[in-house]
Amino acid sequence: MSAGAAEAVAPDGAAAWAERTPLGAPARGVESDAALHTRLTYLTAFRLVIVTALLGATTYVTLRPEDELGRPLSVLLYGLITFIYVVSLGYLWVLRARRQLRPLAYAQVAGDVLVATFLVYLTGGADSLFVLMYPLAIVNASVLLHRSGAITAAVASAVVFGVLAYVLDRHVVPPAAEYLAQRPLTAARLGFVVIANGSAFVLTAALSTYLTAQLRRTGERLSQRETDF
Repeated sequence: MSAGAAEAVAPDGAAAWAERTPLGAPARGVESDAALHTRLTYLTAFRLVIVTALLGATTYVTLRPEDELGRPLSVLLYGLITFIYVVSLGYLWVLRARRQLRPLAYAQVAGDVLVATFLVYLTGGADSLFVLMYPLAIVNASVLLHRSGAITAAVASAVVFGVLAYVLDRHVVPPAAEYLAQRPLTAARLGFVVIANGSAFVLTAALSTYLTAQLRRTGERLSQRETDF
């Protein structure tokens, strides 16, 4: 190719190179947005599957002759399930625009923590089995936003859970049903419950961050090898 021809194609080549990383890989910002959009879509669909299972379990319990939940608590559970359905479908609709993905991801993390808190409140507070929903929210945050998401979710979960455990134990807020009322714990016991669960949330954030980082590096290496080939 002559020098004049090389100069003629240089601007186009420079423009193409500016939009790509070395070895022809997509630009980092474009790639991260596309990957975040994919993760948001899959996690929203996964949430719909989980809430459908919760709906099935709630329906099974409330339709039995001996309704163990009681009508007020059943109404609250159905209301929560309906809320999750509506919000999740709204997420999927907003995702079509592929805009403001990071704020939407943080909103999804906050929604997961709030839903976990409300579900824990409805099922017994600090003794609820649904405390496990907090680690699930932290793992989802790690998948969506990596370290920053996991830390945000872990801190928010620890604070919200601690406040919920305190206000329920001290009867500042009444339980969702009368049969869920329990004798107040000692200050030491309450502190132990809050600290133990908060520590579990932090450990979940650390472990999920490490695992997602390893998966991301593995994916990058595979993508690099594909590009080399």
